[in-house]
Amino acid sequence: MVQEQLLNSNRLASAELPGYSHNFTGLRTRLLLGGAALDKNTNLPSLTVNTVASFENRDYQAYDDASTRERQLRHGVARDQIEAAADRWANDNLAVFTQDFSQTGLAAADSQKWTAASGRIGKVVFGKDRAALNARDIRAMYDHYFTGKDKNSNLKQFVADILTAYTVRDPSGAATVDYARLRGDLDIIQWYAAILGTDSQVIAAQLSDAEAHFKTQPQQVADEANNNNRQNNLLDEEKYYLDFVRGRPTTRPRPTPQPTATANPPVNNSPLPAQENQPPGPESLNTRFQKVVGPVIANHIFYVDNPPARITLSPDELKELELTESFFINTKELPDGGIDAQANPRVVPHVYAIGDSSAQPLPRFMNGEQSTDGDSGLFALAAASSPIPEKQAQLYRQLADVVLRVHRHNPNLIKAWLDAQDHTGILLFITFDQQRYVKSSNPEEVLLPVKPPEQLENINDMRAAVDDDVTNPLWQTRLQNLEQALQQPNPALTLAQIRQIEFLSHSVDIKKLIDKIKADASSTINVPPSPKGKPPSTLLSLPSNERFQQLSTENLRAATAFCANLRKRIKNQGIEQPENATAKKYTDAQTGIYLSAPNRDAIENVYFTINGFSDWAERNGYLTLSG
Repeated sequence: MVQEQLLNSNRLASAELPGYSHNFTGLRTRLLLGGAALDKNTNLPSLTVNTVASFENRDYQAYDDASTRERQLRHGVARDQIEAAADRWANDNLAVFTQDFSQTGLAAADSQKWTAASGRIGKVVFGKDRAALNARDIRAMYDHYFTGKDKNSNLKQFVADILTAYTVRDPSGAATVDYARLRGDLDIIQWYAAILGTDSQVIAAQLSDAEAHFKTQPQQVADEANNNNRQNNLLDEEKYYLDFVRGRPTTRPRPTPQPTATANPPVNNSPLPAQENQPPGPESLNTRFQKVVGPVIANHIFYVDNPPARITLSPDELKELELTESFFINTKELPDGGIDAQANPRVVPHVYAIGDSSAQPLPRFMNGEQSTDGDSGLFALAAASSPIPEKQAQLYRQLADVVLRVHRHNPNLIKAWLDAQDHTGILLFITFDQQRYVKSSNPEEVLLPVKPPEQLENINDMRAAVDDDVTNPLWQTRLQNLEQALQQPNPALTLAQIRQIEFLSHSVDIKKLIDKIKADASSTINVPPSPKGKPPSTLLSLPSNERFQQLSTENLRAATAFCANLRKRIKNQGIEQPENATAKKYTDAQTGIYLSAPNRDAIENVYFTINGFSDWAERNGYLTLSG
């Protein structure tokens, strides 16, 4: 299923291309800092040279993800067609990268400048003169900048190549970047970066400028950022691009590109795999989440970096998670017989936060939902809310487990939920059931059994059409089957079972459940296995290594107590050191474990760094907390 439409190289007019903006000082500063500085609302302290990491140590993941996300929204193709699509893309771009700039309408001086700059960049990117390029060389460039099985963007490689292209020898023979020449060629660099995406080409060019400037004149970079507090007094266009990088919804329109004299641009719709449907039969959750396409964006309210194996909930807490509200709101029947309705944001808050009802849906959420044939927002939520497929599977398993426990605690919850639905809402669910059954002929797809036809003749309220005598025992049996499936070491669920869990989740407060999981995750530490025999530290109240192996719940209690004691000591006695522009590092002198926080008061709410804790635990012989 090809969703991509490759464009001819002359389809984009020159006036549609953005010219490079030298005015984005605030944006460049924040791109150099990364992390919390990418949030436009973060107020940054004065910039010093020491607060900026080197290019080699800078994390480009957010920029790679933004480009991949931008490409995924427009240019996905079926995985088995990706090679052919990439070859077509290379053929379409061959004429672009070998064009004669003197024949493009550029002034003579501009034509010479473009020819020289493209030759300089092309020798690094392609390894040969532009005139000698063929389609294989363009395809090699595609594989150079779009990597892995999902063909994810690699902006750091692009910027590294630009820096290499402008590296010269100074009088002493040392290598240095010719920043003056690079700065003069930024329109052309941004033109090359068009392959990364329309907005991503701006990010790549701004990063190329920022990295070269900081390598050669770091103090000037700091002075410009601090002049009139420029790094905090952001232009609207800069705020737009920061939101773009973070994958955040924005009410601001995309900046209007300023026309600039340019050559025919590269085709920027570089293909990558589209989302394919999940198989209907049993398949492990790990495998299912591995099949979801698209980068994970960490900065959203449902994100859980390290999902716990299982959380303990009291009967009262299970009761608090019950939700009996109408799934559909603002329902109305249309003159043509159709129905207009909206999903209730209280029931599916994730759909409004990061799904198709949000201002800027996350591609991985959309792909996750699409992969279940549009059936499971809960599956999509897990796919978009933890860093790797194994953790996404763990998060989904945790969500599903609690959903089942809520229903097991109250066997009448489905009936109570049905009683809260209006006539049109029940009609929609029954209609979807019929469509699903016609498509699959699988009775496990049916959520709400209806009464026999002879009992429906005088029914005007669709709630009365649902056969409670069949529905209730049916779902009790399904609950048992789902519980048994989730108890397996690596659960294998069918698509029908994922649909069933989705239905059950509509009567559970998902936002409140995620908050409980996140709170539990903050006190659960995953520690890598280590050989036995090393003694525990005498400075901390932590059980011995042998004791740690006895019972997972006791492990969790011990780790929770350990972290609480340690957090208190770090707050009161931790050694304070600067870490970056927005955080300080507070280190425990006894263990070397540290926390990163803006100040000591914030230590109460920040997470332990995996590095600090797991390194210490491995040195001292403790095992993974898996329960």
